[in-house]
Amino acid sequence: MLTVQVSDGSLSSEISIYLSIAQVNDSPNSIFLSHSSIAEGLPNGYNIGIFTAVDPDDNQSHTFSLVPASLDNDSFTLDLNGSLQTATIFDYEEKSSYSIRVQTTDQDGLSLSRIFSITITDTVENSVDSVVLLSEGVSATAGWKQAGWFGYYYAQSYPWVYHGSLGWVYLSESVESGTWIYRDSLGWLWTTPNLFPYLFRNTSSNWLYLDTSSGPTRYYDYSVPNWVSIE
Repeated sequence: MLTVQVSDGSLSSEISIYLSIAQVNDSPNSIFLSHSSIAEGLPNGYNIGIFTAVDPDDNQSHTFSLVPASLDNDSFTLDLNGSLQTATIFDYEEKSSYSIRVQTTDQDGLSLSRIFSITITDTVENSVDSVVLLSEGVSATAGWKQAGWFGYYYAQSYPWVYHGSLGWVYLSESVESGTWIYRDSLGWLWTTPNLFPYLFRNTSSNWLYLDTSSGPTRYYDYSVPNWVSIE
């Protein structure tokens, strides 16, 4: 409420004015990518990461797209839900960094675009990259092993292993059927060297994407869809 007073020096009068503020939709103000680096030599359609948008308005849904004819966009594909995939096979020695312009649009048509860099990492041709079974991982130090697709893990108590993004998990694996991973809060998860960090959750029959970057341990649940912290 706003009160206005007028006076001629001896007499005065007041009037109250009630103001109402109408909510106006604001455009998204930021875009994040869950993972921005991949190894060279991965096949077309390899999942790199998931884009998410930050919006000052509550309960907004967003779609994502690559801005046409921009930078290195032709080397990637992006679906409406923000899943970024490769559209070519990258060679580190040929080019190690790519730039893409991504646009997110909210449900009222307001949009924001940002440029992201995708880094291609060199693949060293050694036994680490040839590991399929985690039981055969390359020894690093003091009980730790390494596999090119799974990263570093503590395997002194195999088939119980400790992974930086998953914590303590139980493994059941074979070359033919892939790797089954059990964690109390998640149940049984299935993956393979070509799919990881994508995990199929047996109890709910849906896919999860494990965030293996630095930061809080979490996964993207495609059935929600949203990021969920690992308890």
